[in-house]
Amino acid sequence: MSYLRIKNEVITVNGKKIAYRELSKGQSKFPLVMLVHLAANMDNWDPKLIDRLTF
Repeated sequence: MSYLRIKNEVITVNGKKIAYRELSKGQSKFPLVMLVHLAANMDNWDPKLIDRLTF
């Protein structure tokens, strides 16, 4: 499965919605959290890089 096909999930913190994608859930006890810069979005990541890191 490709990074771009993973469904976005949303949580609400202090009334603000935050979207995220969780890949390879439960595969490792050490999560890798990757953040983007302020004006970016999740689709700025190159799917080829993310797929190689997680699948």
